Amino acid sequence: MRWAVAVILLRASTALAQDSASARLERTFAAIDDALKSLPPIPGFVLGITDRNHTLRVFTHGYSDLRARTPITESSLFEIGSLSKSFTAVALMQLFDEGRFNPRAPISTYLPWFTMRSKYPPVTGHHLLSHTSGLPSYRPDLASAAYATYALREFEPSYAPGAHYWYSNTGFQTLGYALEAIEDTVYHTIIERRVFGPLHMSSSVAAITDAIRERLPTSYSRDGCDTSYAEQPWFEYFAGDGSVASTVEDILAYDRMLLNRGVGPNGRMLSERAFTMLTTPVLEKYAYGLRARSDSGDLLIGHGGLIAGFVSDMVANMDTGFGIVFLANALIDQDFELWVMHSVRAAIRGKPLLVRASPQPTARTLSQFAGTFAAAGGHTVEFTTDDRGLVLSRDGSGLLPFHSPSARRASWS
Repeated sequence: MRWAVAVILLRASTALAQDSASARLERTFAAIDDALKSLPPIPGFVLGITDRNHTLRVFTHGYSDLRARTPITESSLFEIGSLSKSFTAVALMQLFDEGRFNPRAPISTYLPWFTMRSKYPPVTGHHLLSHTSGLPSYRPDLASAAYATYALREFEPSYAPGAHYWYSNTGFQTLGYALEAIEDTVYHTIIERRVFGPLHMSSSVAAITDAIRERLPTSYSRDGCDTSYAEQPWFEYFAGDGSVASTVEDILAYDRMLLNRGVGPNGRMLSERAFTMLTTPVLEKYAYGLRARSDSGDLLIGHGGLIAGFVSDMVANMDTGFGIVFLANALIDQDFELWVMHSVRAAIRGKPLLVRASPQPTARTLSQFAGTFAAAGGHTVEFTTDDRGLVLSRDGSGLLPFHSPSARRASWS
């Protein structure tokens, strides 16, 4: 009888704790909804939150097209840039599980034509996956990504592979070609079969082609001296460092696979050994196509990306079991995303709801800085405000705006 009473009390206490966590999350989601209302109408973004089992909430804000005032939706497709690198790494680690790819073997094992002018030991898949190969980030003088890898025969590294971390898009392009050589088919087909299919990522593509252009929002940039946005040029892209486009629900499904250590809806996609290799940092907190870092004692795994005005960020908190995905069609202030991440963690940990910092100053609050100031020699500088922000002029001659809202790169780029 005492045992039965103890079980009942234990179940009641567990249910109360679960209800409390659920209530805290609902309050957090309500606070996020309220915060979104205070943000200016800008190029859009979607932000999704998941646990290890399912999507908890998706938020949308802003426009997919500023001129037409077309709103961003949950189904909007975004280029994800360098977050694509993790897909290349996952596919290669699946081949590792199958005994068809050895990260410690020279990459020339899979690409016999790959060579460099080097006095050092050969570059391996491990070096390329961890950005420790010593290869340059890009060859902007070469139009063809495939030829950029071939042209490395003219490149002479200044240090041995493995000695230093240096982010290299060329390295992941090369890994994409190695993946194609092993599988004897094109990159997008491999990613569709090995990653999109098992995770039911039915809206995603692994090649940026003209055929999908109408599905994508317009992407924008800002030069820092003006608060207006300019449309970014369009181009096709097919290489393994940044050719994936996806939706928030699809990337949340991918995030759940990471949260579950390589397990998808239909079972394991990566062995425990392969997943450990994928997510173990080599240098500078970079593992294989993913970053892994500690934040307030929690292990965070993820990556970000920037391409043609599009921005992505994905985080998997391996300790609390929640993930966040952020996709946007312009580079905007990162503070909102970070506040969401920390607020969700606080709710899960039973801590008070975090108060969001005040928004960036606007022309209304910047008026306190307005005025005319005299300098030596009789010169004057004047600060005034208008719809662009704080504007500086010297001796009555107008200059460019001094202030524009901050914009920082995604935390995992």
